[in-house]
Amino acid sequence: MPPPLPERYRLEVRIGRDDDIEEWLATDDQLDRPVLVRVLGPESRPERRAGFAAATKAAAAVTHPNVARVYEVATIPDGAYSVSEWPGGIRLADRSTAGLAPDPSALLTNAEALAHGLAALHLAGVVHGAIDAGAVFFSAARPAKLGAFGRPARTTAPEDDVRALANVLEEAITGRPARSVPPSEVVDGLSPLLDEVFEELDHRHLTAETLAERLGSVPSPSVQEPAAAGGRRWGLMALGLGVAATLLVLLGTRFAPDSVVVPDGTSGPGISGGSATVIGRVRSFDPFGDGTENDRLLPNLVDGDENTAWTTESYIDPLPLIKAGVGVVIEVSGTPPTMVVEGVPRGSAFDLRWGPTGASELSSFEILQRVVADGGPLLLVLPERVDGGWLVWFTELPADGRFHRTSISGVSFP
Repeated sequence: MPPPLPERYRLEVRIGRDDDIEEWLATDDQLDRPVLVRVLGPESRPERRAGFAAATKAAAAVTHPNVARVYEVATIPDGAYSVSEWPGGIRLADRSTAGLAPDPSALLTNAEALAHGLAALHLAGVVHGAIDAGAVFFSAARPAKLGAFGRPARTTAPEDDVRALANVLEEAITGRPARSVPPSEVVDGLSPLLDEVFEELDHRHLTAETLAERLGSVPSPSVQEPAAAGGRRWGLMALGLGVAATLLVLLGTRFAPDSVVVPDGTSGPGISGGSATVIGRVRSFDPFGDGTENDRLLPNLVDGDENTAWTTESYIDPLPLIKAGVGVVIEVSGTPPTMVVEGVPRGSAFDLRWGPTGASELSSFEILQRVVADGGPLLLVLPERVDGGWLVWFTELPADGRFHRTSISGVSFP
């Protein structure tokens, strides 16, 4: 547990660790807003706490829309802590872990803005010193932000920050180590001008402002389909596989003969993932709430109708302020190779988990993938698991007017 903090900060959900820093999603009760609390505990050395506080205070002096705002930082007898804005919780590192590349156009727009944010830090005499994919927050419908201030410094020069940010952006586009493959050969329609921007960093130092100008001069890709390294030939193969997967979904939905058992006792049209996988029971999963979540809509998940959907309940506050998550379990017999999840709104984030049939506790489900929805159908490649239940566990719901909620229009196993 973290050392005692001021009473106004109510810790809600432990997010994990960023190097030696423990992170919590918390509520500032005085201002009634979510905040990110970063803590060094009693195991930290006094000089480390002082360095953490100094680096975070320096960043707090900078106000820029693409720099995470720091509200408070202090050293205390048993550690040190900072309180900053809650930028959505999804980082480029999370997307990489989930195997999801950001939309190239959105990434390019935010890349220029991030470089301007870094320039604002440098203008104030602040060197981040530890930029990587875990220091860039990139949630749907929010501007990307540089954060993770107070990490142990790995570099001390502004030009090292610039190179590190450029490497993060290049790796996010290509899914490969920086400079291993030109981005224009990975994303069809992406201008070779972006290749030149990154290659220029191999020959001379650029300021953050110059990097922003260079990135701003790169036109958005005319085609926004990421492809495997190797260019258009691999892109066309990937597109063909996607079309084939869609056809399999449609054929499985239309012709499978078995029935689906849902919690309210009704039956729907049978859904079969090829000859080996058959969907059985579909149930909501709400262990931190009342145990139900719009159960009457569960048949919509497997009825083969894209115009019907299961939805979460509507929440006034962001989900992490209320509970750790909510979701649905699709129990199957067989060993499905892939799973298609359709109709999930952009900005939703979920863990794909697997557990034994009938599992009722979250700890019984192992985390397999972390997914950030982009608004389109999601084709998930599954590790080998026999039978059991596949849990779509939502951890972030997009705002829809006054409320936060999400939906799924269909689940299948082609």
